[in-house]
Amino acid sequence: MPVWVECLLAVAIVSAIPLASAVVLVVDPTVVRRAIPVLVRLAIGALIGAVLFDLIPEALAAGQRPARVAIALTLGLIGFGLIDQVFDRLTSTRRIVWLNFTGDILHNAVDGVLIAASFLANPSVGILATLAVSLHELPRELGSLGIFIHGGLTPARAYSLNALTGLAALAGATLTLLIGLRARGIATDIVPIAAGTFLYIAATLIRSTERPRLADAGWIAAGLAITAAATGLSSA
Repeated sequence: MPVWVECLLAVAIVSAIPLASAVVLVVDPTVVRRAIPVLVRLAIGALIGAVLFDLIPEALAAGQRPARVAIALTLGLIGFGLIDQVFDRLTSTRRIVWLNFTGDILHNAVDGVLIAASFLANPSVGILATLAVSLHELPRELGSLGIFIHGGLTPARAYSLNALTGLAALAGATLTLLIGLRARGIATDIVPIAAGTFLYIAATLIRSTERPRLADAGWIAAGLAITAAATGLSSA
């Protein structure tokens, strides 16, 4: 089987991970609404966990200097702050939805580039990269679904928007297959910027939630722990 076929099949599997959120469509809407506060707090932990356990270590492992990673992360924070101001002017009630959607698109596109570049380098490495991405994507995507509903979307529309973000991975992979391994270097440079966007979204979610309680901190810690465990399994 040609490498590009193997690569696109692998990325299609990763892109389908948001479809796992379809389970909410068969649950009573009232139950779903009650679960949203928990999902949002899990999302906060998953976003911070993705930064601490996945994105920053990935950038450092690729050879980027800590100072450069810190600068890129700061640029991501500032850049998303500016985007937030635009969204706030357009639709203040749904800005968290579009912030998270934009962040997911960026991160999933980078994942697609990295998976495709791994397949081009060595198909065996590509399979391992696919497994690694899949393990850490699931908790974050479920959290994203909670963010979309928290932002005012119906479960069905939130599910559709979440599934749409998965197409970014296919787009990133296709671009990489067309231009070759040079895309990997570009994606690696973007990784700490994506980390900055995730931190901004997490901070925005914290500000938008009600007064924090001990249980809320527990759910955020659970999101961190799940992400750390998934990252550990993927690197084992």
